[in-house]
Amino acid sequence: MRARGFVVVVLAGLPACSVLFPVDELTGGTASPSGPDAAADVAPIPTEAGTEASAPDATATDGSVPPVNLFPDGTFEPDVPDCGSKWARTDVTTTRVAGGHEGSFACKVCSTKGGTTTAFDYFPAFTGAASPGETYQTRIWVRSEAGTIPFESRLRLWNDPSFVEAGTTGQVDVGTTWQELVVTLTVTASATRLNPVFFTQPTGADECYLIDDIRVFKLAP
Repeated sequence: MRARGFVVVVLAGLPACSVLFPVDELTGGTASPSGPDAAADVAPIPTEAGTEASAPDATATDGSVPPVNLFPDGTFEPDVPDCGSKWARTDVTTTRVAGGHEGSFACKVCSTKGGTTTAFDYFPAFTGAASPGETYQTRIWVRSEAGTIPFESRLRLWNDPSFVEAGTTGQVDVGTTWQELVVTLTVTASATRLNPVFFTQPTGADECYLIDDIRVFKLAP
């Protein structure tokens, strides 16, 4: 809604009275907009290739409407066994544990052996038709249970049944404090599903990390 200003005009020679005129009607201009409609979107701050950083949780701080989270199962707050049945697991076990990033719980993911690439994979993905030129972003919070682990976050796109493309953080060293990882992908070909997936390369069994607050946003256009 546009804010309007007014000017009080006192008519000389008449009994005490006044008339209110909107400023824009007198000047031909318009009052400056205010409120959520006037706020610019918060743009991510580019960092290294494949990743971006921005205000935590993609929350707008300037009054604009933040993007809507498209991902349905990223908080692990519901009491679902093994972090949920929709996740595929390659050489890992999963357990819902206390000590989440924002809420009370997170998902603990542990390797069952070393010398291989493990995967915690939301597959067959969730429906979210994507068109060329649109931009999507995955944001997650992750930490290791002990020491430092090599970790990779990807956002994969599928046009059933075929793989289309993916964005990635590349391999990132993750320590014992919560760390946000961000993948931003601009779509080049039509897709019917979006698929977050997370990889590690453990040196042995029982190398664990906690993951929480997985979000997927459509940023543009």
